[in-house]
Amino acid sequence: SLIDAALSRCATALMVIRNPDDLGTNATQLLASLRPFLVEEVVVSEWPGTKLHGRTATVAKYALSTLSAPILREATQGLFGWQHPDLPEDLCLLRSDSSPWLVTIAHEADGYFELAEPEFTELLSKVPEIGGLLRVD
Repeated sequence: SLIDAALSRCATALMVIRNPDDLGTNATQLLASLRPFLVEEVVVSEWPGTKLHGRTATVAKYALSTLSAPILREATQGLFGWQHPDLPEDLCLLRSDSSPWLVTIAHEADGYFELAEPEFTELLSKVPEIGGLLRVD
């Protein structure tokens, strides 16, 4: 339901591929399904929520739309399922200006939103069950 809620606010979904040669079948199939939505692939040492020291990874950005959202929704049962080798890592949802809306660091079971007050209110109305999980800083 988070992916559906993000459709009104986010333009892209970002995910990380640390070692393409070690990806599992699920990850390979997912990336093939998302290929038509690929916006950009870059090799970097930093992305929302993570900064590598002395290493790099491939960050892939995909257009988030009513066509790509079901592919992302069906990939895993939860945000922290985005882990190598079964899936690309650290799903993040970005606004059209590339600012983060949702950031995850899946292997640490960590995630957070960067929301303005109207976005927070909208998210709670679309996904009320998340209210008990959120801490406002």
